[in-house]
Amino acid sequence: MAEIVTYTEAVSKLRQWVEALQRCSAGESYSIEGTTVSRQDIPNIRAEIQRWHNTVTAMEAELDGKSRPMGAQASFPSPGGGSGGIISQSIWTDYRT
Repeated sequence: MAEIVTYTEAVSKLRQWVEALQRCSAGESYSIEGTTVSRQDIPNIRAEIQRWHNTVTAMEAELDGKSRPMGAQASFPSPGGGSGGIISQSIWTDYRT
């Protein structure tokens, strides 16, 4: 059965996974949803960010009365900095606050 979450919960999950990526990229471990993740888990962390980004984007589109975006993809900055695509630096900051 599909997991049912509210918009607020989806944004919270996205924030948690973005924080996990930032911490793990810095060489730290991070505990999320009862699981500790570290640098070697970065591919899985990015997949979770993609999942929650897509969920939040779809929910925002529905709240705005628009159709669900098809094939929206998040892109990620490199661990040492740089810029992302769909998840720009400003959005990273917005989801963390």
